[in-house]
Amino acid sequence: MSNSILSVVLGVVALAAASPAAAEPFRAFLDMCLTADANAQSARDAAQAAGWTKMPAAVFSEDDAPFEEMEVYFAESPASGDKDAGFQLLMTGWQSGKESLGVDGVRLDMCAVGFASTGDDGMAEAMERYVGFAATEVDGKPTWMFSRQGDHLRSESGILTDELDARLDAVRSRKLLMAGVWTEGDMTLLVLGASRPGT
Repeated sequence: MSNSILSVVLGVVALAAASPAAAEPFRAFLDMCLTADANAQSARDAAQAAGWTKMPAAVFSEDDAPFEEMEVYFAESPASGDKDAGFQLLMTGWQSGKESLGVDGVRLDMCAVGFASTGDDGMAEAMERYVGFAATEVDGKPTWMFSRQGDHLRSESGILTDELDARLDAVRSRKLLMAGVWTEGDMTLLVLGASRPGT
């Protein structure tokens, strides 16, 4: 999943002639993805309110898109309004649970913020501070699985290393969120998936 998403990010960067980011992309990720549990419409509304530009759907073929019903927004400055900062993008859509987690009967709402960088620019540390617990390495990438308990976040990291049957039961029994920080080349992607019943 990560390679296909990052390839799309790199393609958008090339189209937009991106410059290196000096932004606070975690704030955009928080405002557009985390606070709404990856809800696509909420993320799109937040992007539009912040003045981000929607990328024409024709830019990506259906085969290239890592998400179903994918929409992409981009900005040349961060949500904070710093006009001298670099390129950022927002991607929304969904994936089947089978493709994302190897679990039938659920789907993952997806929300991601990408930016140009030479490293993760402290995004893993920012994510750890937000959720309040350490990451689990999944395919070499820091990953956090958690659920909401009122105003608090509860670690569900054990699910990431559970046997398949236990993972199936967990994902199907309650709403779970999975966040990751992926870096490849000169791009970093903050990704959030939220599970819910579906196909």
